[in-house]
Amino acid sequence: MSKLNRREVLGSMAASIMLGNAIAIEPKAKKITLGFSNYGMKNLAYKEAIPYVGKVGFDSLELCLLPGWPTEPKKLSAADRKEIGTLIADSKLKLTALMENLGPSPMPEVSKGLQDRLEQAFNLANELGGKHPPVVQTVLGGGVWEKVQTLYVDTLGKWSELAAKAKVILAIKPHRSGAMNLPSQAIWLIEQLKNSPWLKMVYDPSHLMFRDLDLVKMLKDSLPHVAHVAIKDAAKRDGKIVFDLAGSTNSIDYGALIKVLKEGNYQGDVNCEVSSMVSEKPGYDPLKSAQTCQMNMRKYFE
Repeated sequence: MSKLNRREVLGSMAASIMLGNAIAIEPKAKKITLGFSNYGMKNLAYKEAIPYVGKVGFDSLELCLLPGWPTEPKKLSAADRKEIGTLIADSKLKLTALMENLGPSPMPEVSKGLQDRLEQAFNLANELGGKHPPVVQTVLGGGVWEKVQTLYVDTLGKWSELAAKAKVILAIKPHRSGAMNLPSQAIWLIEQLKNSPWLKMVYDPSHLMFRDLDLVKMLKDSLPHVAHVAIKDAAKRDGKIVFDLAGSTNSIDYGALIKVLKEGNYQGDVNCEVSSMVSEKPGYDPLKSAQTCQMNMRKYFE
């Protein structure tokens, strides 16, 4: 075997160093997380719910802050909050979202109560999320779009200021029964507020189904504004739209939607949400439902 001369040795070392540097600065692979919301675990203590979400194989978690849920902020002591943080970390989960339900109101006393709840949500997001707080997501309630636009803009203007102060993203969710029921309406609101980086939207295809809408195109158009994706199945039965567990009816082409997310460099969460249409049925099992969602959806993330 021939020996390398000094120049060849130095060249080889330089190449190795350059390769090492290239490896060191190579960006990490971007990952979309698959999560589950304890919105579908109302009657399950967080001490049981959080570890199970991790155990069954999810990457991430959404906590429901609505009144009556175990993770409602006013129920949580300082010790509870610390324990929740520990449970999330021990379960190797990423906390990606907090769910609220805040419908803007023209009544000052109601508006003040909503703002208080929002501030509590932002505080909890910072307590549990640290440098990477979860998104706070909310629908905006019912009504007629043309009649509430001004109210929504005025209210979201104040709320986005609170979000900026807290450094937590507020994501508004179009809902099929809400005044804001289309992604284009959410985008319009965001644009009225000068595209604040603290005001984004939630994309939930279940609320767009059976409305003669192109889900893939709407996602592509919405993607620059999307901070969170919520999923569940929607089906038409006896002339009515009903919700079901994600991936259980094959009604939504999740493969096509997740392809759009990947190609669009989306780095947020796709979160399985169990509708109250399902969770309020007799015999509902939250643990089995979480397992079913994970088994149905994991294939799209491999």
